[in-house]
Amino acid sequence: MPDTTNTPPFASAANSVFRVALIGAAIALAGWALLSTVGCMANQHGDYTKDGKNIAKDRIDALKGQTEYQMAMQAFLDADLEKAGKHAEKAMLLAPKVSRVFVLRGRIMLEKSDIQQAQASFSKAMEIDPKDVEAHYYMGILNERITKKEDALANYREANELDPENVQYPIAAADMLIELGRVDEAESFLQQQQAQLHHTAGIQQMLGKIAVLRGDNAGAEKFFTEARILASDETSVLEDLARAQFNLSKWGEAESNLARLLRTPEYNERRDLSRMRAKCLASLNRNAEARDLLVTLTKGDIGQADVEAWISLGQVAYTLGDWSRVRQSFVRTISLAPERPEGYILRGLHQRRTSDFKGAEQSFRKALEISPSAESYIMLGLIYQKQHNEQAAKTCFARAATLDPQDKVAQQLVQDPTLAAKIAGVDNQ
Repeated sequence: MPDTTNTPPFASAANSVFRVALIGAAIALAGWALLSTVGCMANQHGDYTKDGKNIAKDRIDALKGQTEYQMAMQAFLDADLEKAGKHAEKAMLLAPKVSRVFVLRGRIMLEKSDIQQAQASFSKAMEIDPKDVEAHYYMGILNERITKKEDALANYREANELDPENVQYPIAAADMLIELGRVDEAESFLQQQQAQLHHTAGIQQMLGKIAVLRGDNAGAEKFFTEARILASDETSVLEDLARAQFNLSKWGEAESNLARLLRTPEYNERRDLSRMRAKCLASLNRNAEARDLLVTLTKGDIGQADVEAWISLGQVAYTLGDWSRVRQSFVRTISLAPERPEGYILRGLHQRRTSDFKGAEQSFRKALEISPSAESYIMLGLIYQKQHNEQAAKTCFARAATLDPQDKVAQQLVQDPTLAAKIAGVDNQ
């Protein structure tokens, strides 16, 4: 052990400082060596590190893009188009190679009636992924809106080929064929699809609509009934079925289905269906119910201007002998639609009841000037009969029979002149 008895105090301190300095230098050298090694490693693997960073960034952007897409879709479903558009723009920047982002943006632009931007978005989506079925489908909707029907048809057909299991695409294509007047082709196309898709409500419903276009109400009812079985909750199918039954004069079935429709929130304000139901009720001799329904329909600002409801109310009121409402109906009808014959017919009937035969003659003549019909000729003939103008009455009955050979009353009046006198003798029918 060295003798430190005579070593000055500062010498020990100096040695300690020196040792610390040496240790510090050693650490510094080691540090530089380490940095040099790391630097060399960085130079050797720089490309790998850069690729890794890019991959990580792409993954983060993809996640952000997915979030923006979801937010855009939610805003779109909430009908907040401005918010949806902003999120869609961000999603496009973050995920420029994802086709569905551009499809959504196109849908947003389409809703905003920005056709040019919508078209650019759908085109970009198809460029990114030519098999994106929704891009083709919504491009079809766009082309249909701008009346490029052939292009729309091509889009729908392409969507159908890409996804043959989705029934909305062949239905859209068939609907476009009908728009183009190619009804036979539409029917043949749907029948081919039916074989592949088996029995689906949409196909049956479209075939029913084709039957309606051809005037085949019985065939239409058959298709709509089948569609109704396959989609019992689909109200549009029930409406089509009710209309077919109405056209077939199946008043009971039609009235029941119309009543069911009118009880739903979606349909309870459909005035056209309420008028149809009133017609069914009247045809079922439920005239008081029909009158109550029509009185309701003629109330309010919209009701006051509903010509069809006023005409129907007048006809039902005439059957019930409700002359105050007959008068109210013909006054309102003539005021709203002086170019239609119904108001003058109702006025003529009211005038006949009050023995104003001259006024009734003028009213029925006016109706005939507007639209010649067997009904109006018969009524005018009966007025002539009341005025003892037998020859004019016969002429009217003959014209009625000529206009409508299927009108049994007109044929009977021509064949039996005494029948006219009997009918004319009854003023309050």
